[in-house]
Amino acid sequence: MNETIHVIIESIPSQKPSITSIITAILTLVIAFIATIVAIQQYKINKNRLKHELFDRREKIFQETIEFLSIILQKGFTSDNQIQEFYSRVSVGQYLFDQEVQEFLTELRDKALELYFLQIQLYPMDGSQGIPIGNKRSTIAEEKKNLSDWMFKQYKDTTPLFQKYFEIVR
Repeated sequence: MNETIHVIIESIPSQKPSITSIITAILTLVIAFIATIVAIQQYKINKNRLKHELFDRREKIFQETIEFLSIILQKGFTSDNQIQEFYSRVSVGQYLFDQEVQEFLTELRDKALELYFLQIQLYPMDGSQGIPIGNKRSTIAEEKKNLSDWMFKQYKDTTPLFQKYFEIVR
């Protein structure tokens, strides 16, 4: 047992650390601290860059949605080509938004198609007479009015739906 203590004591360096080794140790700590600060700053910069890139992509989908709704509200309907173009431009939203916005965009497309099909029943594209005046035409006109009212409501509700995605400071 005494020998073990003797070996441990002899293994301790007998000379004091030099000023150079102390400065080297302190500089190592300072460099590590500075590297940590730089890494934290890089993390914050990259996080903000991602927010800005997402903002730009999300804002484009928001604008497409507002423009699409504007066309429907101005004309009372939209063409099947415009519906297809709209949905192809906003379909990337499934990667940028939560389920609520994805469902909204899908529902908007589906209701726009319904509106289109009701429109062509009332006023066929080939210029022929649509469904004659009567109960069936009145029912279709009422459905079209209800869809138009729904579209108008969506026009007002779209901004609040997307708003949480445009708050950059978080």
